[in-house]
Amino acid sequence: MKKLNNPKDKLNFADFRYQAITTLAKDWKSPFTGILHKKGAVVEYTAFAKFTKNQKLSFPIPNMTALLLNLSNKLYNESKREISNLQSRTTNQKSSFFVPDVTAFFDLLEKRIASVVFAYTSLEVFANEHMPSKYTYKKQRVDNKCEEVYSKEQIERWVDLDEKLTVILPQILNVQNPKNSKLWSKYKVLKHLRNSLIHIKSIDLLSISPTDRSIWNKIAVKKLDNFALIAKEIIALYLDNVTDKPRWFTKLPF
Repeated sequence: MKKLNNPKDKLNFADFRYQAITTLAKDWKSPFTGILHKKGAVVEYTAFAKFTKNQKLSFPIPNMTALLLNLSNKLYNESKREISNLQSRTTNQKSSFFVPDVTAFFDLLEKRIASVVFAYTSLEVFANEHMPSKYTYKKQRVDNKCEEVYSKEQIERWVDLDEKLTVILPQILNVQNPKNSKLWSKYKVLKHLRNSLIHIKSIDLLSISPTDRSIWNKIAVKKLDNFALIAKEIIALYLDNVTDKPRWFTKLPF
């Protein structure tokens, strides 16, 4: 692997999932280590975690939205390849067939389930991290008797993602409410599918025909959407007016 000595090269080739990585504008001496870091040196936000009882682990802090989006996309593409393998092994079956490799098919289902859930969760994380720490949200109570005021922490916990995406983020990021767009209908499909997976009912697991309401008729279909791409499109709407877009978003590899 080519050694990268130029700080700009290091920034360009560093993993896209960094939460923050930049270079020093001037010399800086760490108050913790006493080490002098020269102007232009690459710096990153670092986390410390408990690795074992006697060891601590330090690592660059990743952006959680980037992690979830990337994972969702990878799992979807892996399941797509397995769907292609399944199709190629059943080309002579005209109407119905039993899966030739049960283990591989179960792996496929796991990846599709996880891909859907992670795509939706990436939107939740994105919405929460783009609310300023001091932001407050005011809304009329359902009975119209008073106005409710929510702090950022309360919004994260108690306000539905739909409301964050259609009211709160448009206010903060100065974009139009996406509720009437075609992309919003795709988001509703993602939300419905995610909720079906997270809040599974007994009837959802039964399947006696290709037309019933079971979860299998939703995730085993050959042409399931790649919801990581849809989540990325939705995020792009909110970053439209942001001049300095997040590095992870501009370098997302899909």
